[in-house]
Parts: sequence; structure tokens; C-alpha cells
Amino acid sequence: MMTTYLVDAQKALADSKQLLAMAGDLARISMAIVDTDGHWLAANTPCCQQLGYEEAELLNTSYCDLVHPEDRRAEKLTWREVLAACCAQPLEHRFKHRSGRHVWLSSSFSPIRSQDNTLLFYLLRIENITDRKLGEQHRVLMNFALNQVSEAAYLLDENDRLTYVNDAACHALGYSREELLQMEMGDIHRDGWPEITRTTLNNSAAPHLVAEAMHTRQDGSQFPVEIHASLFEYEGVPYRLVMVRDIGDRKAAEQQLRSQEQLYHTLVDHLPDPVIRYDSEGKRVFLNPVAEALLQRPTAELLGKTSLELNPASQALQEYVDRVKHVVATGEASDFDFFMDRQPSDLQVHNKVIAVRMVPERDPEGRIAGVLAVGRDVSMLKEAQRKFSSLLENIPDLIARFDLQGRYLYVNPTFCETFGMKAADLIGQQDITWPGEAGQSAPILKSIQEVAQREEAITVTLDVALNGKPSYLEWRLIPESDQQGRVISVLAVGRDMTQLRMHERLEQMRLLILESLAHGDAFSSVLDLVTRYMEQAKPGFLCSIMLLDNTGTHLLCTHAPSLPADFITAVDGIAIGMGVGSCGTAAVLQERVLVDDIRTHPYWAPYKEIALAANLLACWSEPIFDSAHRMLGTFAIYRREAGSPSAEDLNFIHQASHLVAIAIERHRSDTQLQERERELRSLLDNSPDTITRYDANCRRLYVNQRMLEYFDTTPDVVLHTTPRDFPGGSVTVEYEARIRQAFLTGQPDELELPLKASNGKLLVRHIRMMPEFNPDGTVASVLAVGRDITEIVEYRQRIHDMAFYDALTRLPNRAMLLEQMRSGILAAAGAQQVFSLMVLDLDRFKQINETLGHSTGDLLLCEAAARLQDHLREGDMLARMGGDEFVLLLRPGDAEPELIAMAQTLIQAFRQPFLVAGRELFVSTSVGIARYPTDSQDADTLLKFADTAMYHAKAQGRNNFQFYVSALTEVSSARIELETMMRRAIQQQELELYYQPQWDLLENRIVGVEALLRWNQTEHGLMMPNVFIPVAEETGLIIELGEWVLTTACRQAVQWNKDKDEPLKIAVNLSTRQFIQNPLLASVTRILHETGCRPEWIKLEITESLLLESNLDILNTLNAFDAMGLVISIDDFGTGYSALSYLNRFPVKQIKIDRSFVKDVPHDTHKSELVKAMISIAHVLNLDVVAEGVETQVQSDYLKASGCRAVQGYFYGRPMPLAALEAMLREQALTRKPADI
Repeated sequence: MMTTYLVDAQKALADSKQLLAMAGDLARISMAIVDTDGHWLAANTPCCQQLGYEEAELLNTSYCDLVHPEDRRAEKLTWREVLAACCAQPLEHRFKHRSGRHVWLSSSFSPIRSQDNTLLFYLLRIENITDRKLGEQHRVLMNFALNQVSEAAYLLDENDRLTYVNDAACHALGYSREELLQMEMGDIHRDGWPEITRTTLNNSAAPHLVAEAMHTRQDGSQFPVEIHASLFEYEGVPYRLVMVRDIGDRKAAEQQLRSQEQLYHTLVDHLPDPVIRYDSEGKRVFLNPVAEALLQRPTAELLGKTSLELNPASQALQEYVDRVKHVVATGEASDFDFFMDRQPSDLQVHNKVIAVRMVPERDPEGRIAGVLAVGRDVSMLKEAQRKFSSLLENIPDLIARFDLQGRYLYVNPTFCETFGMKAADLIGQQDITWPGEAGQSAPILKSIQEVAQREEAITVTLDVALNGKPSYLEWRLIPESDQQGRVISVLAVGRDMTQLRMHERLEQMRLLILESLAHGDAFSSVLDLVTRYMEQAKPGFLCSIMLLDNTGTHLLCTHAPSLPADFITAVDGIAIGMGVGSCGTAAVLQERVLVDDIRTHPYWAPYKEIALAANLLACWSEPIFDSAHRMLGTFAIYRREAGSPSAEDLNFIHQASHLVAIAIERHRSDTQLQERERELRSLLDNSPDTITRYDANCRRLYVNQRMLEYFDTTPDVVLHTTPRDFPGGSVTVEYEARIRQAFLTGQPDELELPLKASNGKLLVRHIRMMPEFNPDGTVASVLAVGRDITEIVEYRQRIHDMAFYDALTRLPNRAMLLEQMRSGILAAAGAQQVFSLMVLDLDRFKQINETLGHSTGDLLLCEAAARLQDHLREGDMLARMGGDEFVLLLRPGDAEPELIAMAQTLIQAFRQPFLVAGRELFVSTSVGIARYPTDSQDADTLLKFADTAMYHAKAQGRNNFQFYVSALTEVSSARIELETMMRRAIQQQELELYYQPQWDLLENRIVGVEALLRWNQTEHGLMMPNVFIPVAEETGLIIELGEWVLTTACRQAVQWNKDKDEPLKIAVNLSTRQFIQNPLLASVTRILHETGCRPEWIKLEITESLLLESNLDILNTLNAFDAMGLVISIDDFGTGYSALSYLNRFPVKQIKIDRSFVKDVPHDTHKSELVKAMISIAHVLNLDVVAEGVETQVQSDYLKASGCRAVQGYFYGRPMPLAALEAMLREQALTRKPADI
């Protein structure tokens, strides 16, 4: 077994040695063999060369023996650990070279085993890694070095990829090193990095670049940097090392420096003072604009020159240059006043004084490099000091300055003049007492020390004697301090306050008297106060007050407390006039009179003895005027010695007279006020209005007599009570609220208050509340004035009723109806409801009204209104629109069946006759219905549509109801259009008269014609009367048309009959409306007069319905027509309700048998007999007869045989124009035969 192992080992060793040799010879690979204990067994030539040993030398050592001791110690390296480590990866160690140096080798071990897998030895491959290790050491060293610097370092390869960044770069950008190595430099340096790359690559001569840029942090913020980029090669590969320095602080400092420089220049350039800098030789190196303006030279001419170069001959400039040199030489600042030279040509700088301060400027080494001069124009200050000095010298106040020991430092001329001293004698002297004080102990030093100690001004007042007169001085002591704030002197300012004190005394007197007036003291007490105060204030004054009597001609002595009684008695009641002493003369002249010596003055000649007996030698009298300058009396001062008053005396007298005037006016005002109060109270108590004053709690403070009478009470019952307390009631709650509102707002207010009076009658009072204010503007009370407006309210209600109710039926009128409709529309629109409107019109009411009279018609309307109201439901409203038209506004919600039922009920209600004035009248009604919102949503339109439906009901035969449909509007519009055209017809001459002849059957000729109206309408052609006459009747146009027809007919009658012996009469139809609505008699009379037509040429045709009732007006009109000669003819006789008695009562001259009877004769026996009877009655009553509607010869023959002489009809002539009729008349004149029509 052992033998086999050795054989295998030897064979394997031999093979390995052969492999070593081949590897060394062929590939220069260093290889060796070591045993299992690490001893060298073999080594090829490259391996020996790597280690520097011969193979034999190696065989005597082991692998571990050649490892560097430091590595062996550091790693505690043993062969076992080598074997354990080499199995994982190659080992790198420093090995001892034969030369003594160490080389880095990388060792890779491969185990060699026998056939039974027994470990025989190791095949070792060795690689020299010294250069790599040195490189790694260099990189570690570089990394360590770069991490020690504060700048960020970036290493970029030739592809501009980051291969290295230091800690400073990571910290500056906020990225980790791993994150940065995945980025490109352009991600950091976003602006202009390609240009830097090109610059460093292309400029091999200067591969180093310095630039400033902005780098971007991870958070997106940017910061300024300075970049140093260097290009180098390593092992033939180009690299760029970029060192980046954060220059944010430097930029901020530069910006701050620029700002400071800018601020410095701004300040200096805008300083109001001149600033000049000089170098060490005294030459200017800088001037600000103020200095340039002051020197009146351009800066270019001033820089680099000394001040003396401006004017070498100037002594002031020489001294200025010497000052600059002194500062340079000594390094000491210098302050001085520079008086600029006055030059005649330089108007801007003459008389200027510049206060200059020069300071040295030093370089960094502390050497004086120049001088900074700052000036200030103190010319005005110097001038002010001069003026102030002049002021002190001339001020009227006394001024002195003392040191703290009481020695005079300065006195002004006024001080010297006042006390009669010289300044030279006072300066430096110490005074014990105040100047001018009269024997009083008033040490001046004590006052000065008090000011210095308190460091504040004090006031000292002294009674002194000046020029022998008592005077009053006030001294103000003011501390003066040095720059450290220490009091070093005291300035004393004195003022003569004598006159002020006098005025104060006068003011005290005035206030005392005014206070007495304000307190309401008696008038005599106030005047006593004035005289007493004057005599106390001015010893030796004897006062008198004399007032004018009621006549204004005598003076009454009212107050003279110190004058003798005999003198007062002698002068009391003297008449005013010239020479009547001082007072009488002053009163008549109304000016001051001063008598210095009564013994010699002519004004006192009549009264001299009296005055001298009272030992009075002088009298000064002042007239007393009120505020309107009316004379009241005189105020006089008597003296027991002769002399003139001083200005002060005159001022006292004037003030006293003014106060007396105030007292007199106040007395008179009080008297007048009391009288007015009595009058006002009388007025208030006798006022027809109630007057009450309320406080803020609505309590009564005052009530007048009328208020007490109103409630039949006494003051003790109502005073200090509120309206709710008395008389109470719900309306008083609002009343009190309005009173409080007046207190709150300060604004007047008013309301109408219904209250029961003492007699129980409900009266309405109009209350006006007026705030009364305190002096501070707050409301003190509220005055309430109440006036009885019951009648006005009742009248207003009547006005309201007149405006909204029908006067006849007391139903709501059109205005109220429309108001209710509009309110109903608003409510219905919001609730989406429907309601309807019914318009009712009484059928044939017009006929009743015109025949039976308006009084009967009014009674019928009232009865109809009452009957309609009986059928109203709750929520319905009935209104009268005027005439015989009523409107029913139905409650919301009625559907068509309910509307039909209601309409039928109303129509049925009219089937019963109305009993009016003892007469039964039968009247039906026509009803029109319109619905909201189906027909319209507008009140006026809805009413119009209901009215249209009503007219449609009338057109359908009356006594029925119709709903509105849109087609009716077209008919209504046509009627309106017809009415409009008709109104223009007369103006546009569209009307024309046609004439139908009336034939005399016995004489076989035309004896008259009937005028019939036609309308040649421009657009529609000839229109017959049955189309437009009904519309004319309804609208009243029939009156105007009737006048036109009558006028035209009269003119034609005149034209036909003026030269004829047998006149042709013209029959004209009159409408009933012409009798009712028009002064017909006056109209007919006027037309006959204007046209010159004789009355007998005209026949007036009326309907027999006009004669239905004995209407006195109609009867009088017809009688007047008959008296004038006009013929009255009854048209359509037999068709109405007339009685034969009417033919006898009215002045009828002709009847016209209606065509409805004539058309059936002689075939209809009944009508034939009626016609014959009518003819017979006419003959009996001596009336003419005309038969209408004759169309055949048979009819004509029958009528002639029955006794009818005149006929009219188509058989004898249709209605024809004037030209056709005149042709017929001409033919008749020739033939006298009937026309063949």
C-alpha cells in the first residue's frame, strides 16, 4: 500500500514538474509545487524570478516563511489557514524578495491527488500583483486625501462617466456615493457642462479650466459653485478631475459688499452735506454731488488737485490746506468753520459758512493714507444765532442767565432798563434777592439750586415795585445742561404780568356776576354786586348806575351805594340832554363823557353846587348799550378828587358797563320769557290738539288741558303713567314702541291712533312724535302732538269707497275688480290654480233707461245687483263696471260644469220680473265667460275676453251665456276696426246721403224724400247702414253722424226749395241716443240757423219706443220742434208698445206704416185690415200717413183705395244718390208720371 502511494506521488510529482517547466517556457506562467505542509518542492523559472531565489534555495523554505512578517502577524497566518483560505479564492500577500524588497503576489492552490484520492501535494500558481496593489494603495491614499478637503471632487473617465466622488460631493448634493456614481455630470451641472467638456478636451495647451456655475441638489435647489476642471492621463486613459467649491457664502459676501458699497455711495451721494476725500498729499480723490455743487466746478476739474489750486491767492483756502496737512501729519481730527470766499461772479457761494470736520483715513497697515472731510452748511444757523442774539437784545421779556452760585452770566437790555442797571455792573456779581423785590426775603440762590437739583423748570411770582408803582412779575427758571446732561446754568425769563393780573381780576368779577345771573339772582342784587366789586377793586371809585325810563328821555338812579342820598335825590329822574352833567350828556351823545374837574366843566354848571356839596370833583360816564346797540342808561364813576382816568380805569369802566348791560338784558329776557311761558301755557291749554311729553320709559311728564278733556280726567291720574297704563288697549303697545323708537333714532315719527274718548266714541288721532334733545345731543324727551282726524279718516274712507266702489249699487267698481284680479292671478300662478270671470249685461236695459228715465234705470240696476248677490258663493266677488254691465269674479277651482251651472242660475234669476216704482219690468241677461289661465294670464285681457264673449251672447239672441274662444277676438277686432274707420269717415268725406222718394198717389208726383246714410269706405266700398249704425249706436258715434246727416239734408233742402212754390220735404231719422245724450234742441236750432233751412222743409222721424214713457225732457223737446214748424213723424208705426193716447199727447204730425204690414196686403186679410185701421185712425187724428215698403202696383192700389195718399218703396224708387234723384225730379217736371223703377 505504501509502495503504491509513493509510486503515485513520484509519478505525480514528475508530471507536475514537467508541467511547471512547460508553463514557464511556453507561457511564462509562474508555478510551483508545495507539499501538504507548505514546503517548496519545485518551482519553475518564472516563479524563481518573481521571488528572486534559486529553486534550490526555495526548497529549503516553506510558503509561510516568505510571506511578509507584518502580513503574517496581522493575519496570524499559518499554513492551515492558508490552505483553508486558498480553497475559496486566490491569496494576496507580500513576499520577501531575495533583494530585500517586497513584492505583492497572488497565489492560487490546486490540490494533486493519487488514484485513491489521497492528497499528494499542491500545484501553486503565482501572479505578480505589485503594480495593482500599488495602484490600489495610491487610490486609497488619494481617496483619503480627497475626503480630507472641503471641496467636492468628481473623477470622470473618457466617456464622461463619474468614477469617483468624495464625501464632500455627497454632502453638498444630498446624494449617496452609489447614487452619484450612477449619474452623469450633466445631471449636476445642468447648464453648460457640454461646453466645459469641449473646452477641456480641445485645449490641450491649457487643460485646466476655472468657471462659475450653478449646481443642483437632490431636492432641486441650486447653489453657486466655482469649478476647477483638470484633464490628465493615467495608463494612457484620459481622465478629468473636477474640483467644485461652494461659493454661496462668498457670493453672499460679495453681494453684501456690493450692497454696502452701493449703500455707501447712495448715502454719500444723497447726503445733504459735502464729502471730500484727500490723499496724503492733500489732493482730492473723491467728491460727492453736494461738494461738487458747493464748489461750482465739474468733478473732472477738481479731482487730483489741492484746494488751493482753485484760488492760490485765497487766505481761507490756504488755511484749509494747512488743516489737511495737519491731519495727515498728526493723525488727529480737526473741527473748524470755513468761511468761503465771496466772489462777485459766484453768486451761489457768497456769505457761506461751512462747519468742517476732518478725520484721517488709514491703510491696512495703519499708515495715514488720506483725509476725509465732511462739511455742513451752517450759514443759516449762524444767521439764526445772529438773529437770536438780536432777539434776546430786543425782546420785551426780562432775560438773565445765572451760574449755580447765583452769579450773573448774562442779562439782556430789557432787564437792565427795567431795573435801571448796567450789564457790566451785574456780570459776575452774586445777587441775594430777586431784582425789584420790595423788602421781601426771596433768595434767588435758593431758587437756582432748586432748579439744578430737580433738573426741571419752575415758576416764581413776585410782587415788586417798578417805577414807584406796584407791579407783578413772573419769573420762569429753566435749567441748561452740558453735553453730558449736567445742569451748568439757569436761564431766567421774566415778564411783567401786571396787566394780565388786572384782566384776571376783571374776569373774576365778570364770572362772579355771570354766575349770579346764571343762578337767577335778583336784578338789583346783580347790579349791587357790580358796583360793590368796582369800588373794592378801585379804592376811591364811587359808582352809579342810571337807567332810561320807559319814555327814553329821563335817567333814573337805580344803584349808587356810596353816593350821598341828597345827591341821588337831586339827580334822580333828570332829563337827558347836552350839559346835563356827565350822565345826561353821555346819554344824549351815546358816547363816553369824561369830566376831569366838575368845578370848571360846563356840563356840570347847572349841578356844580350839588356835586360840590357831596364832595364830588370828577365824573366819568360810560353809556350802557344792549347787544343791538340800543341805549339802556349810563354807568358812572365819581371821585372826590379831580383827575383823568388811566387806560386801566377806562377798561374797568367799560367792562363794568358791559356787565351791567348783560344783567339788564338778562332781566328783560327773563321777564319776557316768563310772559311768553304764560302765553305758551295758555296756548297749549287752549290748543285743539292734545300735547303730551314722554320720558324714555314712556311715562307722561306733561299733558295739556285738551288731553285731560279728551279723557275726562285730571293730571294726577295721567301724569307719570304710560299709554298702556292709561287708557290701555292693544293699540297702545305699538304707540309705546314708536315712542321708544323716537328715543333710539332721534328722528320724528307719526302714526294714526284709534282710541275711545270719554264719551265712548271711537276717535282717530294723528300723533306726531318729535324728539327733544339735551345739549350733548342725546334725546331728553319726546313731545307727542295729537290731532283729531276722525272726520278726515271718514272722508278718506269715503274717497276710498268712491275710488273702489260703485256709488249706485255699493258694489266694487272696475278699479277694485282689476286689483282683486291681479292679486288672484299672482296667487293662482303660485298655487297653479284656475279661476273664471263672468261679464253680465242686462238685455234691452238701454231702451228702458231711455224711455222710462234714468231714475227708473238706476232702481232697476240696484234690484239687479241685489238679485245677483243673492246667488254669490263664499269667495265670489260681484262688481259693477258701469251702465248695465256687471262682472262676477268666481272663486278658484271651478271647472266647466260648475261654470255652466252658475251661468244658468244667474240667467234663471232674471226670469222673474223686477218690481220697480210700482211697475213690473222684464229684463233678461247675457253672460260672457273667460277662464284663467286658459284664455289669458293678464287681468285686463281676461276682462276684455269675457266682455267679448258677452257681446257674442247678445249676438246669439240674448238671454244666454257664451264661453270665450279665440275666434271671437277676430270679430271684436273687426268691430274695433270698424269703429276706428267710422271716426275717420266724416273727416275723409266718405259719408254720403242717398234719397228714397215719397210719392203722392193722388197727384202722381214726388212730394218728399227720406234721407238715408251710406258709407263709401275706401277699402270696402259702399257699406249699408245695418253694418255700421249698430256700432255707432253702441259707441255714441250716432250723435256725430246724426248731426252730419241733418246738416247735409238741410243744405240740400235749401238748394232744392229756395226758388220753388211747392217745397220738397226731406225726412231725417233721429236716434233715441240723440235725445238722451245730446242737447238735441240746441243742435237742431244751430243747424237750421247755419244752413238757412226753413223748419217746414224738414220732417224728423222718431221710433214709437221713444214715446213709451212720459219723459218730460223728450216731451219738451218735441213740443219745441213742433213750435218751430218741424214735422214729427213716427217711423215703423205699429211695431212697438205704443198706445193711441200717445198720438194725442205728443205733437205728432205723421205716421209711417211699417213695411212688415204692407208687404202682405192685400193677400193677408188680417194685416190688410190692420193697415186699413191705421189709416183710419190717422184720418180721425188728422195725421198724415205714409206707407213704407210698397213694391207692387197691387199694394199701391190697395193703399190708395184704403185712403193712404203717400207711399214709399221700391215700386216708386229705390234709395239713390243725389244725381239720380235730381234726374228723376227733372223728368217728373216734364211728364208728371210715376217712374218705372
